[in-house]
Amino acid sequence: MAEPTVLGVAVRLGIQFTDQLAVFYQATGTSFWMQWRNAFFVEWTPVDYFSVGVGPAVDLMTDIGTANWSAGAALRLALNVPFIRKPWGRRDAWTLGVDVTPAYAFSLEPGLTDGFQIGVMGSVGIEFY
Repeated sequence: MAEPTVLGVAVRLGIQFTDQLAVFYQATGTSFWMQWRNAFFVEWTPVDYFSVGVGPAVDLMTDIGTANWSAGAALRLALNVPFIRKPWGRRDAWTLGVDVTPAYAFSLEPGLTDGFQIGVMGSVGIEFY
């Protein structure tokens, strides 16, 4: 079942070890259906314009009167367009990204079914490396 487009905010905080390798935590909240996604990523940036990250994810989804959890793996793909270059490979960039999260959802409410799901969330943002 597909859900409609919703607005949300994602915040990433982490450590950039090298120009190509970073580890970060990403918290995402949406305004409708109250979804909270928590993921830890190891991200590789082979070139300034492309990043790929992977890591575990745990989500809380609260519809009216229900609470569902899911646990799975998150994959993040991003197209980066640097607009400021700094010394030592640091940069600021506009990003277009997509997070794909295959996960197993389970409910805390009696009568609701558990099962496999795939979450897809797109993003437009600014990143500071």
